[in-house]
Amino acid sequence: MNTVKVQNTLFKSVKSDLNSCTNKYYKNGLISLKYCILSLYMCKVFEDNYLKKVAGLNTNLTDGDINKFKKREKELIKMGKSFTDILYEKNYVDMYQHFEEFMLNTFYILYKHFPKFIVNRTKDYKIYLDYADLFEVKDVTIGQDRCIYRLANNIVQRNNIFDIKKKYSNVFSININLTYKQLSEIYTISNNRNMIVHNNGKINNIYLSNLKKYNITSKYSENDIITKNIEDEREFSFYFLKKCVKIISNDLLSNIKQLMKNHESITL
Repeated sequence: MNTVKVQNTLFKSVKSDLNSCTNKYYKNGLISLKYCILSLYMCKVFEDNYLKKVAGLNTNLTDGDINKFKKREKELIKMGKSFTDILYEKNYVDMYQHFEEFMLNTFYILYKHFPKFIVNRTKDYKIYLDYADLFEVKDVTIGQDRCIYRLANNIVQRNNIFDIKKKYSNVFSININLTYKQLSEIYTISNNRNMIVHNNGKINNIYLSNLKKYNITSKYSENDIITKNIEDEREFSFYFLKKCVKIISNDLLSNIKQLMKNHESITL
């Protein structure tokens, strides 16, 4: 009876943690979207007041505000971007970051509840322990959490989505039902994000080579600027990544009982 109770408690705990992880992704995505919309609105309000100021009408804007605005505007013009472009780029980058955090959290949850998988099937990752993890924490579980987090973080940061899908399968025997086309889209979004963050949105040969490795045809050519289509890219990514998170979440939730059985059968 106690065993059944323990199993039921474990099942509920894993389910609750995975659902919280998914809900956190949705919440963060909504916050980022609202921030983008609010910022666009504020830009519009400022622009309207700026035009009133130029026309000699009453406005709350000071000459200092105008000078700062003109300075920033000139900087953006040199970059070939607008305030709107910057906001959409930030929103695009944030969305993929939320997606990565979601995957990281799923690995953390699975390793936390089923730690035998760390030793049994994670042969290509070492568990790194700092001195502080063992001797400077009041509770040993704090050190355990740090190690599990590093392991989960390494999986997501060192692998692309094709390899991450394999990790779910090879480590936990969970098949994530993302199609090759969906994986290709996620991989492309990741590379788009890298170009925005590291190359001012300009497509280079590294980007094209990365896509070619997986037989993905790019709609961009070398030296194209992603920013020119950033509004469409952002809108597509928002709904697409949300759909992918739902698929991953459903696949993990439907495999909890099997995970419990597999973990129980592992002898160390």
